[in-house]
Amino acid sequence: MEKEGIIEIEKIGSSKQCKLNLASPQTRHLLESLDLTRKKEIYQQNPKLKTVIESLISKLTEKFISEVHSIVLFGSYAKGTATKQSDIDLMFIVCDLKNKNIRGSIERECASYEYSYNIRVSPLISDIGELKNMLKAKELNVGKEAKEYGISLYGHEMFWRIIT
Repeated sequence: MEKEGIIEIEKIGSSKQCKLNLASPQTRHLLESLDLTRKKEIYQQNPKLKTVIESLISKLTEKFISEVHSIVLFGSYAKGTATKQSDIDLMFIVCDLKNKNIRGSIERECASYEYSYNIRVSPLISDIGELKNMLKAKELNVGKEAKEYGISLYGHEMFWRIIT
């Protein structure tokens, strides 16, 4: 994997430290594949989650195809610690955070699923600049959680380009 540029190995004292080379296109492709595998596993474990998320993604991306860059599952479902009371935490990375039309539509659509499916969908709406600022911040935040545990459900390539 080092020869392919996917990992970087650094010798520190008598040990070696390995880390992902996030600047490498091969690493991004590997992470995109991993997202697809993780999404499939989560959907197999929870068919209701699949129904809710796929329906929501379909409705919102059909309506705002050029406005939504990525949709990322984070929180307890992404970590595998969800309970029956857990909400579905979704990060929507949009073109323009100031666009009240898209923000309102996402929030209304997510709220409607609580009544239709008896499950709360909690949207976090961000743009690329805001997400990059979260990733640069020293303190733990939702952006860092999405990078660490998140599963890109829509716009995989764009999400990993932003993260790297």
